[in-house]
Amino acid sequence: SGAVPGAREDMNELLGLCVPFAQQQIEEQGAFHPFGALISADGRAQFAGAAVGRELPDAPDLIVELNTVFRARAQADEIRASAVCADIRTDAGDSAIRLDIEHRDGGPMLFLVHYRRTKLRRYRFDDLIARPGKSVVFASA
Repeated sequence: SGAVPGAREDMNELLGLCVPFAQQQIEEQGAFHPFGALISADGRAQFAGAAVGRELPDAPDLIVELNTVFRARAQADEIRASAVCADIRTDAGDSAIRLDIEHRDGGPMLFLVHYRRTKLRRYRFDDLIARPGKSVVFASA
């Protein structure tokens, strides 16, 4: 990937924050609502939400809102990386954790972890798949 070492470390930190949390939500509730995380300009990783009113919005609306908030914070130089995590169905009908990570110093990445329910009402998670992603948060104006 075209990510510089600092960007790669930040992406790994966001992966380590988001994927286990998503897996825990699936194991406890069978699904999860989209959520975000970021690395602040001073290097702190944290979960981050978006104010979307009182009712829980549809997943696509929440993802758009998270990206909008992250983009504004990126333009203000408040963050150096963002992650948006969603529970998706692939075109093949599989369930997967989708994690879109962007960094100001490296190319955006898309990570997928396919999962399925086993007969014992547990979940089995496949290996992480990484691909180049699309830039939304750190896209040039």
